Amino acid sequence: MKYFKNTILVIIILLFVVNFTGCDEVGLGQDEILINDEIYQYFNNVDEDMFFDYISTDKIYIDIIYEFEAVVMYRNDGLNGYYEFYKKDNKIVEGRNVISTRNTEGDKYITFCGGTASGDYPFAVVFILDESFVDEKYTIELLGNKGRVTYQILQLAHAFETKLIGNIYGYKVYTSEGNTFLDITY
Repeated sequence: MKYFKNTILVIIILLFVVNFTGCDEVGLGQDEILINDEIYQYFNNVDEDMFFDYISTDKIYIDIIYEFEAVVMYRNDGLNGYYEFYKKDNKIVEGRNVISTRNTEGDKYITFCGGTASGDYPFAVVFILDESFVDEKYTIELLGNKGRVTYQILQLAHAFETKLIGNIYGYKVYTSEGNTFLDITY
């Protein structure tokens, strides 16, 4: 009986240590995530200055997706692009740099600039070409084959998580009053 009580006590202590010290998996702290056998850290506080060593433009837009990836979007000479950054060993690690080869001057309101459609952490990058969408607090609804998700437009470029909605087949833009401004499917 004494052995049983000691075993229960050890199990309770282990559960307490694992749950309340921030260890999600063996060897991971509460601000870390394991992806493809690599340990990355979550972005907690993000400042534009962290990324200017990598990007040669004066205006950038930053979104943190899935808590561990910083998508830094920029517009340069009519071309849109973005970098993906991660945090590893308390240092910024550059992922890929995607530059849209499509000049957006012909698009009036919105243009998509890629993202990742598959894998565990899919996302879409959207550039807003009409500043009034930000000023007037418009929202964008992304339409996917598994569902829909709506975001408020807060800046002129966004990276949106799409894990829950699947492949995007269109989008809608709503005014601050809830009226449909754009309804695009493809």
